[in-house]
Amino acid sequence: MSNIPIIAATTAAVATAVEANASSYPVVAFAASGLAGAETVTIKVSVAGGLAQAVNTEGASANLTAALPMQYLPGGARYAITKSATVAASGVDMIVARHY
Repeated sequence: MSNIPIIAATTAAVATAVEANASSYPVVAFAASGLAGAETVTIKVSVAGGLAQAVNTEGASANLTAALPMQYLPGGARYAITKSATVAASGVDMIVARHY
């Protein structure tokens, strides 16, 4: 397994989406550190014509929160990651296990 940093730890909001390319992996996980309260990381997936809310491997919304700071998502896609402003420095990593 390896961690690929997507958003470096910061307290600032990251409103311009950062791309996470998961096209070479069957499954990936996104993990956020330092989230508290209502702070969130939004994960969208690239689809024809734009972006759509990403869903996890169980079919539920894949946003990260303090209560659910890690989600498994299907690979083979490109994801767009944003985060709210946070009290503590918070970052996001994509965790991959293997290539196709």
